[in-house]
Amino acid sequence: MNEQDTIRALKRFFKRNYHSIYLRSALWMLKTYPQAQLDNVGDPQCRKCCQDIQTVISACTPRNQQIMQLRYVKQLKVKEVTDEMTISPTTYYIADKAALIEFSQRMQVIDPHMFDMMINQCN
Repeated sequence: MNEQDTIRALKRFFKRNYHSIYLRSALWMLKTYPQAQLDNVGDPQCRKCCQDIQTVISACTPRNQQIMQLRYVKQLKVKEVTDEMTISPTTYYIADKAALIEFSQRMQVIDPHMFDMMINQCN
């Protein structure tokens, strides 16, 4: 799979699948309930998926971490991301591609099975 196809598949994954996986993981409840109680309510596979995604993002460069968190995890609009990062739209689009490529490279090393799922589910 070439870089453009990988970028497209990752964008689709975060747009179509990530939010529902996050909701099913019950990680959003951590602010209210301790981790021990989450084991009884959230889907463990979804929780592992979300935690692996966070691990991979934290392994990226700081700028790419910020892009991945703002655009793909928090799902902010491009305008909101460029305002938050104080960069131009042109700079953002270049950096966005770099962030997705770095994310994909790190995901392939950290959890190749999940990377395959992310790519294949969105093709």
